[in-house]
Amino acid sequence: GHIEQRGMGVVSKYTVGMAIFYAPGFLMGHLHAKLGGWTTDGYTLPYRLWMQLGVMAYFFIGLWVLRKLLLRYAGEWSVAMVLVALGLGTNLFYYVIVDPGMPHATLFMAVTWLMHFSIKFYERPGWGYSSMLALTASLICLVRPNHVILWAIPMLYGVHSLSSAKERM
Repeated sequence: GHIEQRGMGVVSKYTVGMAIFYAPGFLMGHLHAKLGGWTTDGYTLPYRLWMQLGVMAYFFIGLWVLRKLLLRYAGEWSVAMVLVALGLGTNLFYYVIVDPGMPHATLFMAVTWLMHFSIKFYERPGWGYSSMLALTASLICLVRPNHVILWAIPMLYGVHSLSSAKERM
């Protein structure tokens, strides 16, 4: 997680993005450890338990938001099949259950929010949705800076032809 740069010593190549998303689970784990008499070092069972529960919550929130998005375009049965296939038939399931320290489930949730706020912004433009859009896009970039490419989602939402692209510009 660190790189050596000439003249600078050891420099972390990661930002604070995942720490922000881990904070609720970590704080619950710390409270649990403190009240339960566990060592409060961030590594005991209560911390792992609450971090796992936090990642699972992000996963289910992501599925819930995706369901809302997909129901705009397809029926309940089709959406249910897509969610089951996505939730159980992809590597996302692995990263939720086996390797919750990775950012996949968190980014899944954040990208569904990005899509949600993109649609809402164009339906009812205003400071509220634009602020949530900016916050969500920024958090995604704090987790993975190369995901700045996802800012294309709100910029290109509703663009379906060259004339609509020119109009958007």
